[in-house]
Amino acid sequence: MRNHSLLHTLAAVFVLGITQAVMASTPSATPLGADSVKDKAVALLERNLASLREHRTSGGQYAATFAEGARVYCDVCVPPAPMPFEQYYFQVTGTFPNGLDLMYTIHHGRIEMERVDVEYHVTIPFTKDVPAMGAGGPIPGKRQRSHLKALVVYNFTNGYLRIKQIELDQAPGSNLWMLDVSPMLAVGKPELGALADLAPSWNGNMFQVGLMRYMYPGKGTNRGNMWLKAGLRAGLRQVRLQADGVAYETTGIALRPTSSGLPAGSAVQHHLDLSQRVSDINEKVTSMTLEVPVGLSKRWAMSRKADLSLELELGIGMELTRSVNGDYTMDQLGMHTFTWADGVDPVTSSGADLTYDQRHQAVTAASGTEYSFFQDDRMVLDDLESKARPYFFWGINPSVFVRGLNDQVKYQFGLRVAMVGTNRNSAVVDGTYFADQDDHARPALTTLVDGRFQPFVGVLFGIKL
Repeated sequence: MRNHSLLHTLAAVFVLGITQAVMASTPSATPLGADSVKDKAVALLERNLASLREHRTSGGQYAATFAEGARVYCDVCVPPAPMPFEQYYFQVTGTFPNGLDLMYTIHHGRIEMERVDVEYHVTIPFTKDVPAMGAGGPIPGKRQRSHLKALVVYNFTNGYLRIKQIELDQAPGSNLWMLDVSPMLAVGKPELGALADLAPSWNGNMFQVGLMRYMYPGKGTNRGNMWLKAGLRAGLRQVRLQADGVAYETTGIALRPTSSGLPAGSAVQHHLDLSQRVSDINEKVTSMTLEVPVGLSKRWAMSRKADLSLELELGIGMELTRSVNGDYTMDQLGMHTFTWADGVDPVTSSGADLTYDQRHQAVTAASGTEYSFFQDDRMVLDDLESKARPYFFWGINPSVFVRGLNDQVKYQFGLRVAMVGTNRNSAVVDGTYFADQDDHARPALTTLVDGRFQPFVGVLFGIKL
């Protein structure tokens, strides 16, 4: 029995030894939790920065925190540049022999970690403030800030923990309010529709002021640099139409015999051939607008100080007020003709038809319409139908966001390309439209188009609030 017990004991010791040997030869899955790994990495970086600040008394602690061949972004060089950490240390100690006055902030919420085989790679973003540097050395009373990120490597099989590199990091974006202004010009003209006969020239301008909110609705760091955009934009818009002129001819308008100034005869039919000429047409529509744009803004880092951006936006606008002003010159002349009832031979009076060219020669058509006659009359397009309406718009804004001294977005410069919905009406544009300047129910000429959108192009200036 004793021999059996001894055998069992020896077997147990043998199995335990084999198990420990296997465990010793197999890397631990994770000797430390993720938070513990991050804490170790952060502590190493803080030790590195502290030894740099107090390099006179820190001995070799600074070098001991780096992996072999590690490189560091030199923020005390002119110009700043990456270099081996030994060279950076020499630069700091030579420029600041009594110690480097540095301050730092570690952005714990942006720390990232990934596992690569038996190692954890921890990326630690931080900001570092040091005395500002000029060509002649430190600039008294000024400081400069760098956005950096340290890559710390931790091997969980042997406890190896070192900084592999410290490099320049793009300053993270943040939710912000922007005040922007955009002067713009109309480009081309919409499909003319009823205005085709006029062949008008077309121009316009728009000045807008907007308050925009750029925001990232997700959690954590916006690594994709994609932002939502929404806000309000108020503006003043003007559209102008100009045309050289057009002529209209209407023949055979039946007249009341007694209105012609000639004796009525049952066998005679009286007619009017009407000639209308409209020239030097000008119209301007002025609108006060309010728009609600929403969209997406995608940014790409160009440098430490600038981001390239492309924005897509759309929304609803409303004309708060709308006024129409304009004028034109018009001639309206007529020729009175009459024929026998059988329509065979024309009949003339004193050898010629009667031509109307003065207002007192007004005649009345059989339909009841009265025609007066004039030349070179200047008529107005003021106070035409000017009902304000909502409209739809969309646009593309390529721009550059410029960062300020704290490496945060401060300004925006770019272009705006907008397709603005037109205020459309329907009417026949002919001599009747122009003849009665007292008809305020007629729609403005600029609204008698078939095109749904008017293109505008301009520049964009923005400043962070």
